[in-house]
Amino acid sequence: MDTVKLSLIKLSDDPHEPINLLTISSYLKKYIPELEIRIIDRAYENVLEELDKFSPDIVGISAMTVEYSLAIKLCKAIKEKRQILVIVGGTHISFLPNSFDKCFDLGILGEGELPFLELIRKFKENPGTFKEKIRETEGIVFYDDKKLVIKPQKEVLQDLDEIPIPDRSLLNPNNFDVKPVYTIGTYEKRNSILTSRGCPYRCKFCVSARFFNKLRLHSARRVVDEVKYLYEKYGITHINIWDDLFCVSVPRLREIVNLLEKEGIKGKISFHATIRGNLAKDEVFELYKEMGVKSIGLGFESGSQRILEYLKGQNITIEQNLLAIEKGIRQGFKMMTSFMIGVPTEKIEDMKKTRDIMKKCINMGISRLFIYILTPFPGSEFWDLALEKGKVSEDMDFSKLSFHNKIPLLMDEDVPIKEYLKVRKQILKEMNRIKYNCLRDYFKDDPVRTLSGIMKNPFSSLLKAVGLKNEKEEVDEL
Repeated sequence: MDTVKLSLIKLSDDPHEPINLLTISSYLKKYIPELEIRIIDRAYENVLEELDKFSPDIVGISAMTVEYSLAIKLCKAIKEKRQILVIVGGTHISFLPNSFDKCFDLGILGEGELPFLELIRKFKENPGTFKEKIRETEGIVFYDDKKLVIKPQKEVLQDLDEIPIPDRSLLNPNNFDVKPVYTIGTYEKRNSILTSRGCPYRCKFCVSARFFNKLRLHSARRVVDEVKYLYEKYGITHINIWDDLFCVSVPRLREIVNLLEKEGIKGKISFHATIRGNLAKDEVFELYKEMGVKSIGLGFESGSQRILEYLKGQNITIEQNLLAIEKGIRQGFKMMTSFMIGVPTEKIEDMKKTRDIMKKCINMGISRLFIYILTPFPGSEFWDLALEKGKVSEDMDFSKLSFHNKIPLLMDEDVPIKEYLKVRKQILKEMNRIKYNCLRDYFKDDPVRTLSGIMKNPFSSLLKAVGLKNEKEEVDEL
């Protein structure tokens, strides 16, 4: 088969770029240059219509747990029209391969580059014998007649620099429009990068660190080359760095700053990055400032030291988190933080401590603040606990696993519901004190654009972004 046409589907209607799909695309094209790839982004396109236009040989669907039901629905809709190969990947199927639905032909387990490359090569050799040839491929799940076959992934890329800079020409052009940037409250041509995989810490609620398992970093040179590419080719002026912990290597951070200056692009791009309370050293803030970081995200998680240690380990304290926020605000960064409630063993007094710390953060001048309900996603330690308690199952409606559920699935049974709802209401009231901050920042940056956006559509993504619209995501329209 001379040419294979591959469609990769981003199911989320979030307008951020599908970095995972771009990365896999670039890796596949490195070894199979003739491969035709089309990324279809549900945030901007009708998936089924675009599939009809492109007429691919293979469709790949990336799905997190909350999207898995939608992925099944999409696969069935595709199969009704044409009998082509449909592959599902992402965190959900990687952690719960037993939930693999028969509508899919294959599932990819773990990081997709190596298994996907092998699958495409075997399909290209002979589509007719493809299913017989894949049996020894590692990192996949499939049905052999009625038997579910799970082949765990044993090998992943160790040198991330082997992956070419993701080709943004595969993105929908709407990705390059000037848009509101929630983290800093300005309008920019923005894009995202991922400069590492994994995290040295093992927070109980985190799925990402377990998915990538081992911490691996792109070199400073590779990071700066991608930043330069985005600036020079697309005029990007703001970049979100979606690493779990961008500052994990201070020497690499220092080299990135030096290379940005050497390339003449330091000061021309702003960034959003992350920090952890116990790593919030003066040098990190200084390097972030020099680099052009404007906003910093920190996961505070709880105002109770006992719960904080339960969630993140004994290497972090409330005092460290508060000091990190205070340092950041003092040095002019827009500081963002998040908390969660409904944690196993958490009592009403612990939740009240979280409420009080939220008040303190707001009084300190925090720019953005979020509160989430602890949700036992597959891959986290809490999934196993929820499974033991009968709160979840491998054949449940996974769309019900949401940060926005009112009653936490794993909240201790001896916590009075009425008391919990009362404290939750107080917590939301505190969060509402600053939810208009972003809208204020947008008006300050560009009042005409902001007012025009509001007048054009009161239910626009702008209002949704600032928390003025908080409705459950609709997943019926593909």
